[in-house]
Amino acid sequence: MSRRKIEEFSNTHEINPKNWASVLEDALTPDKKELFIKRKRAIDLYFAEESLDVINSETGIVRSELYRFLERCFTLDPNGQEWGYRALIPRKRVEEEGELGLFQLFLAKNPSIKEHIDEWFLNRKRKNLQPIKGLKEIHADFVRICRESNISNSEYPMNTKTVARQSLYRYLKSLEVKNFYQSSKRYGDEGARKIKSAPSKRNTAMPQIYRPYQRVQFDGHRIDAMFTIHFTTPIGDQITEVLDRLWLLAIIDEPTRAILGYHISYGAEYSSYDVLKCIENAIIPWKPIQFSIPAISYPKGAGFPSGLIEQAKWAVWDEFLVDNGQANLATIVKKTITEKVGAHMNPGPVEMPERRGIIERFFRKLEENGYHRFPNTTGSNPDDPRRQEPEKNARRFDITVKDLEEITEVIIADYNNTPHQSLYGLTPLEAMRQRMEKGVPVRYLKEEFRDVYTFVSLKITRKVNGSIKHGRRPYINYEGAEYTNEILARMFDLTGEQLHLVVNINDLRYVKAFFEDGSEFGILTASGKWGLTPHTLQMRKQINKLKNDRILEFGYNDDPVQIYLNYLSEKATTNKKDRNKLAAAQKHQKDFEEKLQQNTSEPESPTPKPDHNSVKAQQIGKIEKRSGEPIDRKETPSKLRKTIIY
Repeated sequence: MSRRKIEEFSNTHEINPKNWASVLEDALTPDKKELFIKRKRAIDLYFAEESLDVINSETGIVRSELYRFLERCFTLDPNGQEWGYRALIPRKRVEEEGELGLFQLFLAKNPSIKEHIDEWFLNRKRKNLQPIKGLKEIHADFVRICRESNISNSEYPMNTKTVARQSLYRYLKSLEVKNFYQSSKRYGDEGARKIKSAPSKRNTAMPQIYRPYQRVQFDGHRIDAMFTIHFTTPIGDQITEVLDRLWLLAIIDEPTRAILGYHISYGAEYSSYDVLKCIENAIIPWKPIQFSIPAISYPKGAGFPSGLIEQAKWAVWDEFLVDNGQANLATIVKKTITEKVGAHMNPGPVEMPERRGIIERFFRKLEENGYHRFPNTTGSNPDDPRRQEPEKNARRFDITVKDLEEITEVIIADYNNTPHQSLYGLTPLEAMRQRMEKGVPVRYLKEEFRDVYTFVSLKITRKVNGSIKHGRRPYINYEGAEYTNEILARMFDLTGEQLHLVVNINDLRYVKAFFEDGSEFGILTASGKWGLTPHTLQMRKQINKLKNDRILEFGYNDDPVQIYLNYLSEKATTNKKDRNKLAAAQKHQKDFEEKLQQNTSEPESPTPKPDHNSVKAQQIGKIEKRSGEPIDRKETPSKLRKTIIY
């Protein structure tokens, strides 16, 4: 590079040797150190505008060598920085030299060409169907755009043998390093995702999470094993079939690694209802279950924080870390987290499980220490040698979903009582107990939300329908069923008005109604056989869909839920998804029966309950005035109380 070109390059680039990276001269051998000092002195004299003769007399470096050293100093390193004084180290290999200085000078003179090169390589304006350009394609486009820009064959780069191919490649290499996240997309989305999730200076400075319940992580994991279900067909045959793989949902406390609660979902994909059940299990104080498998029991000291640590009962978290799954971000989940739990919902970046690395590691450990040891395991992938005919073994050993529930309970309870290296040898339960006994601040669920239906309730508004002219007593319609009670059936003046409803999505036989001003109206019961068999909102929607598709047919006096269960029993012999739906329905009915038995066997709580009799009396008085029909004041309140399940 001549002096004229060097001066021209200096005019188009901001060059300041004071900003160059330094060199530790004492690390060089005596010979190399002496030679380096001479070269550095020559460069300093050049920028001090000394003549070439003075530079030669003081350093012994001739003009051609000086220009070569200057060109090396101007060259960019792989990080996009000028090599500077580092390029003067004897035997230092500076790969990006030669024509690169001319190439940088050319790009400085032709910024539009530089912009095109950057866009081609970094795919800044790439459409979904446009493929990523390879280096050869970029060079071909570079040659084309040089011609379109009227660069003659006698000018650089057209006058070079390869039209600056190697200089372009070296420039693209430096561009890749400087724009590593954008350029990583050239190698696939997975690489870009990992680059994005890698710790940066910004997020490594985040304060360490220490306080229990300060932040929890939630995720779902498909269990690597197959399980069976027993059911009876509509004609009375006893059948055993294999289910589709199930989901395990869990919530883990980030500071202590304690699993606060979990839930097993039977669906092909877990739903927002499953997320709510997992949240419920993590907050409501845990109670040990009764095992049906012989010789299985809780290891000593194992369990869950809400049942074993007094300070953890009804404790709630401050931050809820989830992925961007549809079920996780459902409106009902968001409202439960923000309005009832009072926590901040943090969905984090899309497709970035590293943000929830703690719970991801828990799932891996659970598989390795648990499900992968079963004869019915599917392994971690189809080629896993542990996968030995999982469906056949599930049938052979009759490993049922009930077995899964009990084994999972023991494995996770034991996990909470197992020492962790990250906790300096403490178990999650010990770490949480020690920190909470020190008096660290923890929030608790409000008393008004401490009932069994808090986490499975939905608030909606519906219009009161009815007509004296057509003989239709007042009612409201919700999900294909009519709801009313003795009081509403007489209040024709409410027709056309709105009632607020609190729906227990775990049992749609009843809804709780409120007037528009928020005062309680009472319990409305589903008409016909809809009000007979307990069923979930999810089941109701599935039944309505099958009816709309004319697959199921039922009249007013038919029980839609029983017809639906019979349908699933028939389809389950050949369809895995229907088996999972049937298993979910069976589990729901069993859970409902257990809760009913528990509620009838437990003594009434000493906590005083609000007296609704005065409210009911006021409502009845209003109805008598409006309708002119007397109502049995003794009979009505007791009937209403019998239907209340909230």
